[in-house]
Amino acid sequence: MFHVESKINLDDLQKIFKSGLKILGLNLTEKVTDDILVYFHLLLKENKQFNLISAQQDLTTQVAVHLLDSLTPLLYLEWPQTQSLLDIGSGGGLPALPLSLVFPGWSVTLVEATRKKTIFLAKVKAALNLERVTIINQFLNPGQNQENKFYDLVMARAVSDLGTLVTLAGPRLKPDGCFLAFKGPRGQIEFSDAKKKLTRWNLKLTRRLDLSLPLVNFQRSLYFFQRA
Repeated sequence: MFHVESKINLDDLQKIFKSGLKILGLNLTEKVTDDILVYFHLLLKENKQFNLISAQQDLTTQVAVHLLDSLTPLLYLEWPQTQSLLDIGSGGGLPALPLSLVFPGWSVTLVEATRKKTIFLAKVKAALNLERVTIINQFLNPGQNQENKFYDLVMARAVSDLGTLVTLAGPRLKPDGCFLAFKGPRGQIEFSDAKKKLTRWNLKLTRRLDLSLPLVNFQRSLYFFQRA
């Protein structure tokens, strides 16, 4: 296991994370839980240098609104053990890296425009030996697929408004592919504003999950779209 040293108490981190998992009703193996904790401990340790998440939040809030939030898709669908995932604007690797640890058979591509954040992602990849994770330092153009690569699943969290995300995800989805957008209280407004773009890219809303994240007072909505 990769060991890190920081002022963050790993026991406290573990207790908060496991408490949140229990409230959500998620049962992860000990290995997956440990690997996710190693990843997030590294993120917290490196946060000051790489500006990955808000440093003003306390530890409970950081775990809830970033780490537990990233695992909420597990509540809604039985995901396949193998598929290709594109994480748009990956930042510190949320939500894709925690999910890649749950599903090691996934081929995961992290696209991040900020160079220093991709340096952090490379550290995580090396630390946890994530052979099926690809990191790309690139700005994606809306409405285009300059890379000419297509994915079974595209995710985006804390990146942009839904309409913009649709123009990024749409051209990169395989037929019958799924686009998952993590949204807060403005989700419904953004959904209404994005209808023309959803139609343009043949994306239909198939499921929506509204929930309160455990341990904090934060409302999350997951929007699942299927490409026709």
